Amino acid sequence: MIASISKEYHFSAAHHLVGLREGHPCARVHGHNYVVTLTIRGDVGLDGFVIDYNDLAPFGDYIDNALDHRDLNDVL
Repeated sequence: MIASISKEYHFSAAHHLVGLREGHPCARVHGHNYVVTLTIRGDVGLDGFVIDYNDLAPFGDYIDNALDHRDLNDVL
């Protein structure tokens, strides 16, 4: 059987837009709150899982350690 699971991750980060006219408010460093929804679709295994939520920990760790409260212009 094919099924899907989803998990939301929330983080806050700053950025600025390059190339805007001087004085444009978005050219300054400013922040946003982001939501990333990870959806995985696949066959349900014998354990009843598409994937064990515990196996998603590295994805959440990446968001927490690399993106949360960072300047995205420096990270991405």
